[in-house]
Amino acid sequence: MGTVVYRYGLRGHVELPEVLWEQIRMAHRFGNALVELEEELERARNGVWASDPGWAHADREVTAADDRLQQVVARAKRERFQDQHTAAEAAQAVRAARAGLAAARAVRKRAAGAAYPGLAPRFAQLKAEHVEAVKACRRSFAARGLYWATYNTVEKRHHVAVRLVARRRSSGQPARLHRHRLDGGGLVAVQLKRAAGDPTRTPAVLASGAGKWRNVMRLTPWMEPAAFDGLPRGERRAVGRTGQVSIAVGGSAMVTLPVVVHRMMPADADVCAAELVVRRLAGTTRAALCVTVKVPDPPAAPPRPPVAVHLGWRGRADGSVRVAVWASPHPLPPPPQHLAEVVVVHDGGRWGELVVPARTVDVAARPAALRSTRDQAFDPVRDKLAGWLDSHPQPDPTDDDAVLTGEQVRRWRSTARLAALAIGWRTTPPAGGGEMAALLEAWRVRDKHLWTWEANERHQTSGRRDEMWRRAAAWLTAHTAVLVLDDTDLKTLRRSDTIDDPMLPGIAAAKARARAQLVAPGRLRHALTTAARRRGVAVHTVSRAGLTRTHRACGHTAPAHPRYAAAAVVTCPHCHLPYDQDHNAAWIMLDRHHQLPQPAAAQEHQ
Repeated sequence: MGTVVYRYGLRGHVELPEVLWEQIRMAHRFGNALVELEEELERARNGVWASDPGWAHADREVTAADDRLQQVVARAKRERFQDQHTAAEAAQAVRAARAGLAAARAVRKRAAGAAYPGLAPRFAQLKAEHVEAVKACRRSFAARGLYWATYNTVEKRHHVAVRLVARRRSSGQPARLHRHRLDGGGLVAVQLKRAAGDPTRTPAVLASGAGKWRNVMRLTPWMEPAAFDGLPRGERRAVGRTGQVSIAVGGSAMVTLPVVVHRMMPADADVCAAELVVRRLAGTTRAALCVTVKVPDPPAAPPRPPVAVHLGWRGRADGSVRVAVWASPHPLPPPPQHLAEVVVVHDGGRWGELVVPARTVDVAARPAALRSTRDQAFDPVRDKLAGWLDSHPQPDPTDDDAVLTGEQVRRWRSTARLAALAIGWRTTPPAGGGEMAALLEAWRVRDKHLWTWEANERHQTSGRRDEMWRRAAAWLTAHTAVLVLDDTDLKTLRRSDTIDDPMLPGIAAAKARARAQLVAPGRLRHALTTAARRRGVAVHTVSRAGLTRTHRACGHTAPAHPRYAAAAVVTCPHCHLPYDQDHNAAWIMLDRHHQLPQPAAAQEHQ
C-alpha cells in the first residue's frame, strides 16, 4: 500500500469558529512545551557528559576549534573582494580550520565512547524521566480539552524534528529545536481508527454520513473518479464547489466547513487521517484540508529505458535557470506543448534540461522589488518619528513602565513595530501628535497594501513553480521504468562551500542563494519521486561522489575547485577538453546505475 495526501482548499474567506482557534492555540502551546522538555533533557545529558574529565576536556577543545573556525571564516569573507592570491590563502585557512574542528570532534567522539559504559545507567534514568514528563504533559493538555488526534499529530512531528536534529548533529552540522511564536497558523487533526474486522474507510463511506466514523469526519461530495473526470470542466467545478467537511474537535463537537473538492479520491482508497492546516498570509487566514489515504500499489511500469536526473541550479544565457539535466540511453518522445519552455530537449531526446523560464524568473523578482519599495518608504517615516520623539518622548505601548524615545525607534528594522504604533495612535493620538499619528496611519495603509501584494506574489510564484515541476515529473516518469537520482543533500548544498567559498564573489554567492530559493530543486526531486511511485517506476539512488569533477570521456577526476560552481562548462585539467559538467554527471549516473544488479524486466532496455 502507498500513501497519498489529497489537499482541498477551503472555499472563499471562511471565518473559522472559536473552537478551532482554541484547538490551534493549545496545539501550539503543547508543541512548545515538548521543546522545553527536550531542552531540559539535553541540559541534563550535557551535565552527565561533563562529569567525565576526558569528555569535558575534549568538549572544550571542540568549542575552541569552532571559535577559531568562525574567526577564520569571518576574516575570509572580509577578504572576499581582494586579489585572487589572498582569497586562495583565505580558502586554505578555512579548510585547515574545518579540518581542525573535525579532528577535535573525532577526539570527543572517542572520549564519549570510552565514557559511555560508566554513564549509561544515568542516561537511561534521564530517558525514563523524560518519557514520564512527556506523558504528564500530554495528559495535562488533554485535560484542558486538546483533542487526542491533534496532540498525537503534534507529538509525532516533534519526534521527527528530534530525529532530524540528531541526524544533522551526527554529520557535524549545527542544529537545534526552536520554540515557535503563535503567528495565526496551526493545525487540527482527526484520525480514523480501524480495528480488525472493520470495513475499509472508503471515500463513499465517509461521504454517506453513516458508519463507524460518522462522528469523526464526513467529506462530501464523492463520485467515481472516472465519472467525475468525464464531466465538462464547468460541471466539475460546480460539483467541487459544493464540498463540505465535518471534523471532530473534541468531545461530541464537530465543525463543518466549505471545501473545494477538485479531485475525487479512488473508490478503493483507505482514508487514515485528515488535518485542517491553517496559516497566515499577509494578515489573511488561509486554510486547507489535507486528507491522508492509503491506496494499492500501482503495477510495475512496463519495460522502458532508465532516465537519470542530475539536480542543481545554474543561470542560462537567456535569463532562465537550469534546475536539472536528464539523460536516457534511448530517445524520449518530445514533451507536450505546455512544457515547451520547461523541458529543453537535446540530441533528439537522449538528454535535456529542466529549466525555470526567463519570464518566470522575471515575475519572481516582483516580490523583492515590492519589498524594496516598502523599505524605502519605511526609513523616512521612522526617522521623522524618531526626530519627533526626541522632543516628545511617549509611553511605550508594549511596556507600561518604559518610555519610547527617538534613539530606540532609530534601531527599529521591522515594519510591524511601526504599524503597531500607528494602530495604537490611530484612535488616541498622543498630545500634540495628531499630525504624526496621521502620517503613521497613511504610511501603514499603503504599507499594508504593498505587504499583501508582496505576499500574494510570492505565494502565487511558488504555486506556479510547484505545478510546473509536477507536470514535468509526470512527463518524465511516464517514459521510463527506472528513475536514477544521486544522493546529494540539496538542503546542505545550499549552505555549503559551493556558495560560501571565499573565492566565489559575494554577488555570485547572493545570486546562487536567490536562485535556489526560486527554483527549489528539492521540490523538483519530491515531485519526481512522488510521480514515480504513482506510476510504478523504480527509483534508484547512486553516489554523488565525483559526478561533476569526473570527465566521462577520459575518466580523470579533478580535485574540488570553485570553478565547478562558477560555470556549467568547465575544462578537464587532464585532457584539456571542455565539457558540460551537469550533462556529464547525468551520463555518469547512468553508468553507475548499470553497474548495480538489475531486475530481469529492466535489463531489456539497458
